[in-house]
Amino acid sequence: MDVIDEQWVVLQPLIGEMPRSSEVARAGAAAAAGFAPGMLAPTEVLVIGPGAGSQARAGNRLESALRRQPGVASVVGPSVVPVSSPNPMIARNRRAIRFALVYDTDPLNATAIGQVRALAARLPALGRAAGLRGVRYEVGGQTALTSDAISATASDLWRVGLAIVLATLLLLMLFLRALLAPVYLLAASVLAVLATLGLTVVICDAVLGSPDLVYFVPFAAGVLLVSLGSDYNVFVVGRIWEQARSRPARDAVAIAAPQASRAITTAGVALAASFALLAVIPLEQFRQLAIIMAVGVMLDTVIVRSFLVPALVALTGRVGMWPGHQRVREPARRPPEFSDAGH
Repeated sequence: MDVIDEQWVVLQPLIGEMPRSSEVARAGAAAAAGFAPGMLAPTEVLVIGPGAGSQARAGNRLESALRRQPGVASVVGPSVVPVSSPNPMIARNRRAIRFALVYDTDPLNATAIGQVRALAARLPALGRAAGLRGVRYEVGGQTALTSDAISATASDLWRVGLAIVLATLLLLMLFLRALLAPVYLLAASVLAVLATLGLTVVICDAVLGSPDLVYFVPFAAGVLLVSLGSDYNVFVVGRIWEQARSRPARDAVAIAAPQASRAITTAGVALAASFALLAVIPLEQFRQLAIIMAVGVMLDTVIVRSFLVPALVALTGRVGMWPGHQRVREPARRPPEFSDAGH
């Protein structure tokens, strides 16, 4: 199928991440301003079937229907090419028709992806209404490709997430030799990740001008933050339980938690600064990853490990240490001593 013309070379969306002073970035901005933002990565609709290219009137009606779809700024189809020219929008064997749709928004943001998904679902009905018979429909382009990648990731997200949570929980149980403590420690880590995602959306909207996150960034950052949180959990709880061998659990928290928190906060600040350096890479996904990791590490070390985890350990006491640390008994409180003068 020869429907690709040299005039239809699609500019890669990554040019938007290049320095604004570069020639390529200026050309991309001019194309988006002069036509529409989706001009940098049009969505392609293919009508495939025997004799599809011969159904000219039905194809023109479909082209008109595509122009009326939400978010579509322009459509390039067979009707825009002079009749006397070899039509690059129709296959030479006339078994396919090609339409290029230019959307009025960034082709890789959530709005465009949602609009392309809705269009793909409506295409069969639009084709029947236009009078096309014996054909099928395919949707391509950067937006459709990203949509498929998101769908594939989302379909496996719960399974992968559950596997990560179970593996982390099992490791915490083995290292801490307890059943209850790993549960609330992992829950604290997950809550910290969710809070980090919310803060990241707000920061990206204020700093980068877009609340949309690249689809794989939250997942990758979440795995890293849960793993780092587990390391901090073992360190903090281990120090507290070590002190609990010779004193009540609440006293052990009061003594060990500030010492462990200082070390974790120092390490967290250095780690957050290291992740923040990713922002110097002029790619949106790296900038988002830099923000989410820096915010997540600081939130984890300053709030969760310094306040929330010690509070949970003090609240559960030695019940949270069961069964591996139950041999460490709560020290008996000595009765007040009476002076000989009182007898």
